[in-house]
Amino acid sequence: MEERYDYNRNLRGRRPNPTSGESMAGSAMILGVVAIMGVCCVYPGMICGALAIILALLSRGQNKRPVASGRIAMALGSVAIAITVVIIVTNVIYILSNYGSFDAFMESYRATLDELTGGAYSEMYGSYGF
Repeated sequence: MEERYDYNRNLRGRRPNPTSGESMAGSAMILGVVAIMGVCCVYPGMICGALAIILALLSRGQNKRPVASGRIAMALGSVAIAITVVIIVTNVIYILSNYGSFDAFMESYRATLDELTGGAYSEMYGSYGF
């Protein structure tokens, strides 16, 4: 006869709760904090914020609501994405209102770099075929 091992015997009669989602909510919280700190770099704020929201939603498991740290992570991720979108929109509005188009902005940018580098930027930029 095969001997069976009771893996739950150290829980004193309680069954483990596989749907608690605490570890996933903790990961979501870390990503939410990283998203808030990386909001000025655009891409980390968007990527970490989206991942924080996804992990926070997944942390709820079969429960109707995520755990508290999951809710906080969702809020942090949402705020990071909102701030990043505001930064992008204000930059686009600024470029279009002051330069008229992105091409004019890039020409002004190249001219400024040429002034600062003494023309070395144009030579380097031209050597790549741009």
